Amino acid sequence: MALTTASAAVCVAGVGGLVVLSQSRRLKSWVFAKLWLLRGEQRCHQALASAKTALFRQQPLRGRVLDVGTGAGLQLDNLVRSPDLDHLVCVEPNPFFTHKLKDSVSRAHILRKELGLSPVCIEIFPGTVEEYLEAGAGGAAASFDNVTCLLVLCSIPDPQAVLGLLYERCLRPGGHLYFLEHVAAPKGTFQRILQVAVQPVWDLVGDGCHLCRETGHTIQCCGAWGKCDIRPVVPDHFLPVPFLVGWAQKPGS
Repeated sequence: MALTTASAAVCVAGVGGLVVLSQSRRLKSWVFAKLWLLRGEQRCHQALASAKTALFRQQPLRGRVLDVGTGAGLQLDNLVRSPDLDHLVCVEPNPFFTHKLKDSVSRAHILRKELGLSPVCIEIFPGTVEEYLEAGAGGAAASFDNVTCLLVLCSIPDPQAVLGLLYERCLRPGGHLYFLEHVAAPKGTFQRILQVAVQPVWDLVGDGCHLCRETGHTIQCCGAWGKCDIRPVVPDHFLPVPFLVGWAQKPGS
């Protein structure tokens, strides 16, 4: 997700422009949305298509689903194919993805119809997970059958805290957390050296994205999971950073 778009950072040329960019949260969000839609979204979607298909085939979505950081919504093509999906909540804080996300929701409804599946309620919440919970928009506590985190935990300021909220306040007993994330390469490798070197520049345009997070470990530590399956991704074509994919199940039924 990150390095596939980092090369486009030259679009914000000029020392003065970079200084302004480093100080403006909203401007960073705008720049990241533009770069992601221009360079990263389709490339990552295509490279990770097999991993996403296998993930949701292994443990199909059902019932109420919370998708964290939906972005422009390209992943909806995967999420809405489940016959047992009833209600999908898309939480996305970047306002510059909203227009594209609404288009993706419309296409998702069409896809459900083409597949002969029953209509599904798809809701967009323009904010963070914390804001969603504070607004009481989620209804009853721990009412989601599934939570999905696809290319988002890299940019959440405190992923361990948010994952804790997802575990405690969103997932019902027996529910599943699904994830597909880019992660830190092993220490001492060329990939890791490159990630560390690129991070200061990426901080200017990455909208909070961190290249060197140990996301697999964070997921394992955020809750008392009954079952957990985490594995590396073999992408369909080259991506410059490593990825992991998997699911974790909350105990109970």
